[in-house]
Amino acid sequence: MNKTPALALVFGLFAPALFAADWPQWQGPTRDNISPEKGLLKQWPKGGPQRLWTFNQTGAGYSGPAIVGNRLYIMGTRDGTEYLLALDVKNGKELWKAKIGPSYTFPGNQYGDGPRATPAVAGDFVYALGGYGDLVCVKADGGAKQWRVSMTKDLGGQVRAGDVGPAGIGCGYTWSPLVDGDQLVCFPGGPKAWQASTPRTATYCGNTRSARLPRRTRPSPRRCTTTATSTSAPAVRAATGSSSSRRRARSSTRRGCTATRS
Repeated sequence: MNKTPALALVFGLFAPALFAADWPQWQGPTRDNISPEKGLLKQWPKGGPQRLWTFNQTGAGYSGPAIVGNRLYIMGTRDGTEYLLALDVKNGKELWKAKIGPSYTFPGNQYGDGPRATPAVAGDFVYALGGYGDLVCVKADGGAKQWRVSMTKDLGGQVRAGDVGPAGIGCGYTWSPLVDGDQLVCFPGGPKAWQASTPRTATYCGNTRSARLPRRTRPSPRRCTTTATSTSAPAVRAATGSSSSRRRARSSTRRGCTATRS
């Protein structure tokens, strides 16, 4: 599939509280898909909530929004290139865009083109992962590039998805970056699967194989970062990246980890 419909963003569920609570990453502040917002409508008015604005220039992709302060960050595809976009939450106007890399696709693609992840925001920086594994860090104010790392070229990463997609990239990189203090946790897949970075440097902190969707959990007494591979559910100590435990995945339906508070 070479084209997918443009993604439209519509807001207006509860206008007075729209800008109150941040949603800085995939599934929210603690990655449990729970919003701390209060005072939401218990019942929608007849005809639905008021639409405040719509943005229909995102392009192809499956990225979700991250919202911090007065900016909304999301990824999309334009003219064969994936971009990280910043919008004004008050009116939906595009503030800036930052190039991520070429748009993920392949001949006969039936799974949709473009990026699959959701940006993560921490302090003055925004982190975004493209469908081909291009990870970028940009300034939240203006989108200036700070650094970029390729999951495949720089870290030897790979995605295994059976017969789906090109060899080594499969259905594309779909996990969303996890910010944990001064570390950025991600999963390239392959021989160097765990990676963590500060806003300006990148260092390895572990060794597993292909995986997706890193999460945080708090086993006693040390906090760990966990995920799930095609065959196991590894966990590493968040502070050092050293191995904590590894359990075999029982089935493909159990590979996704449930987000927990840290």
